[in-house]
Amino acid sequence: MREAADAGVDMSAIEWVEPDSAIKRFGFRQTCIYTRGNTIWPLKLATKLYQAAEEDNENSGAQLELFTNTPVTSVEPIMGGLYNCLVKTNRGDIKPQFVVHATNGYASYLLPHLANPLDGIVPTQGQCIAIRGTTEASRWPTNACRTVGGYEYWFPRPPRGTDEKALIILGGSRKCVAQQGHNVSDDSIINPVVARSLREFLPTIYPEGFEECNVEMEWTGIMGFTRSGDPIVGPVFTEPGKPLRSQYISAGYSGHGMPRAFACAEVVARMVDAEARGVDYLPHRLPEWMPRHMLTTKDTQ
Repeated sequence: MREAADAGVDMSAIEWVEPDSAIKRFGFRQTCIYTRGNTIWPLKLATKLYQAAEEDNENSGAQLELFTNTPVTSVEPIMGGLYNCLVKTNRGDIKPQFVVHATNGYASYLLPHLANPLDGIVPTQGQCIAIRGTTEASRWPTNACRTVGGYEYWFPRPPRGTDEKALIILGGSRKCVAQQGHNVSDDSIINPVVARSLREFLPTIYPEGFEECNVEMEWTGIMGFTRSGDPIVGPVFTEPGKPLRSQYISAGYSGHGMPRAFACAEVVARMVDAEARGVDYLPHRLPEWMPRHMLTTKDTQ
């Protein structure tokens, strides 16, 4: 931290916490780094965004429809005419003007060139459990925590009653399995090695808080990892200099989708809007906060 500060990095929001202080504040006796953070419920946010868009469309006379349980099987370019793509689904075909690939770990299914691990997106399995502790939720710190490297991360759920025991959401332990879960796209399978590691983790950090191990739920999900660790944002290129007409992508968040997806989506939305209006969306029009190296456009790489 001292070296970072000497290099000019603003460290005012980062605090070094010694073990004696950590046990009082966070419940574990280990040296740690503390920063401010926030949490979000993605489904609730997405639902409210959809409801707001639906209301706007009703006022403007436009039409908005959401199709769930409708997997896309292919996206084919259409040359000429009003529509640019043919999107095939299990419920019929759609001819949109624009397509945004927000498929993250599954991006290579519709864009096979992204199956290349060198410059594509690798599906990676993550696994989580909801584990009930023996300490009252009211006594449990409300902070979210993670280990160095982020291989384990956990946070408490808000209690429903005053006498409820703490319910902790814990994920990680990918380091315990071959290739750290990379190249796994099936989210219906629980990895037993990871399951055992997760069950053993919290009792070692909070020995008095998990005298019993009561796992109430367990699930997996598929993330999208890139070689650089950065997302892929912008027009879809099958090869340098050859974009797919009116197709865009925002994917490959490498396990950090919540702090990245919303801002990346804003940039892609601006690009789509610019193309719809016939305006070139040049790099200088991008928000200053958008890292240029995340973009797919050739002149910014």
